[in-house]
Amino acid sequence: MQSIVVPVSPDYPRDRIEHILRDSQAKLLVHANAADLGFDMPSICLLTLEGCGAPAHDFECSDKPSDQGIASLIYTSSSTGKAKGVLIPESAILNRLNWMWRSFRFNSTDVMVVQKSASLVASAWEYFGGLLRGVPALILTQEQLLDPDLLLCTLARHRVTHLFASPPLLSGLIASQERHPRPTALRLVTSSAEPMPASLPVRWRTHFPDVPLWNFYGATECASNAAIYETSDADDGSSLVPVGRPIDNVKLYVLDAQLKRAPVGAAGELCVAGRCVSAGYWRDQDRTDRCFVPNPYDDGQYSVLYRSGDIARISTSGLLEICGRSDNQIKVRGFRIELEEVETALESHPAIAKAAVVADGMEDHRRLIASVVPARDSLSSGDIVTHLRQTLPSYMIPAAFRLVDSIPVTASGKIDRARLSSVPYREVGPGPSAEPRTREEHILAAIWQDLLGAKWVGIDQHFFDIGGDSLLSVRCVTLARKVGLTLTVDQLYRTPTIRELAADGVAVTLDTFPSGGSSLPVTPAISSWNRLAGFDEHFNIGDLFFLPRGLLNIRTLEHALAHVTDRHEGLRLRIARTDDGLKSDNRTFRGRTHRGGDRSCRNDRPRAA
Repeated sequence: MQSIVVPVSPDYPRDRIEHILRDSQAKLLVHANAADLGFDMPSICLLTLEGCGAPAHDFECSDKPSDQGIASLIYTSSSTGKAKGVLIPESAILNRLNWMWRSFRFNSTDVMVVQKSASLVASAWEYFGGLLRGVPALILTQEQLLDPDLLLCTLARHRVTHLFASPPLLSGLIASQERHPRPTALRLVTSSAEPMPASLPVRWRTHFPDVPLWNFYGATECASNAAIYETSDADDGSSLVPVGRPIDNVKLYVLDAQLKRAPVGAAGELCVAGRCVSAGYWRDQDRTDRCFVPNPYDDGQYSVLYRSGDIARISTSGLLEICGRSDNQIKVRGFRIELEEVETALESHPAIAKAAVVADGMEDHRRLIASVVPARDSLSSGDIVTHLRQTLPSYMIPAAFRLVDSIPVTASGKIDRARLSSVPYREVGPGPSAEPRTREEHILAAIWQDLLGAKWVGIDQHFFDIGGDSLLSVRCVTLARKVGLTLTVDQLYRTPTIRELAADGVAVTLDTFPSGGSSLPVTPAISSWNRLAGFDEHFNIGDLFFLPRGLLNIRTLEHALAHVTDRHEGLRLRIARTDDGLKSDNRTFRGRTHRGGDRSCRNDRPRAA
């Protein structure tokens, strides 16, 4: 039976799954769910195949190859408001596999990991790259992917050698290695799915000095990868990490609007030609004709030019650098998002007349912010999120919602996103929720407020509905553990409200964690500073302020300082010299402001760092 695979993530909302099944004209649904999924089409449950034979289905079989040898149909975000399908040729997948096998040869001790969803085109290498060469592949769980400490421990324990990740995942590993250093067997690590932050290579080398880090460039329309670059200290201080040079059987061009070559150093649209290029968009000839055009510079296997929409330039050293986008497509935590699709989903809410979405923040802290013009009063963020969850994956749901009177537009009538930040707005409030009651609930509420930038958090609010995401969940768990709460990332996903977490057994166990009187080894940064400058009498930062008498309320200032230092443990850090070297501890704030002869704040040892 000649067939095309249409991978669908089980985490997608039902409406999105139904759209993909309907749009792809799928004939058979293969799943691993014991219960009937309720879709009106023939299906096979993989869980039953071992116990009995698969049910017979009458499908037309053919020994002829399908048109253009299409292997899979991958659905991705679309500016039309509905996910669009990209046709991936078998030749494109094989080209990537053969290139990887040639460039990064396996040995007898190698172990790969599978961590990407099958609905992503990049998963082909993880699923087949190792197995077709007899190399074992470790399938990571969602819990391991969400918890950097657990992930690093798993990679080390199973002696994983090849890891293909995104920048947020790598940042998590770096933070974990900084907290709990452990040796690994890693010898090839790649970063893709979104632009690599300029700070990532140097941070990676600091904590994984013997593990090369490669920067991959690609898109669904070019079978995941088209260019590659090995990072090094030569990139330190650069604002952009290069994506390097093309892989086998691929050519890259930086062209202007008339498809003329841009000069070296000048920005233009990145266009891709070669064996990696997709066969176009499923049932969308207009879009295919716009994005896949004849190549004026070559023919044969390079005869079709994919216009990526990425703005790029070629450096004087001949390396490709990605500078931005020519449209509203963005990447958040490795996921490709068309802002128009989110806006369409928002405007389908009966209480929203108009919506505009922008990406806010940098690197690992990027999130979506939605500005909405209400069609009626009493609109809550919980109500909006509930509506969006029916059609959008969780990574496409905005972290915050703002009420505005109007959306600014350009002369051509398009949303003027550059002016959105200057439009007066009111925060969309959450739905009704009870206030924290117990000690655990108060601690969690304070942590959530700090992480999410919220003025107030109720115990019935959903962490991921009020701005939380996978990265913030890790930070939440880290902060909770520091103050003695027993909390895991998996627990936060299973019970995402403070009320549920408290009922699920989250408790303060201060004796499990270092208390104010216990000491710990200092961090590498402090050790390095000690070698460079030392912690002698000259090491202090002082300020002297003269204020009119009666202007300053000393008691209020003391309370304010105590509150700030209580919330930020770095301000309570003390460094002491011991027989075993420098040690650090965190102490409760007990100092007072310096008044006249009061010497309670003098710099006695152990000194603050």
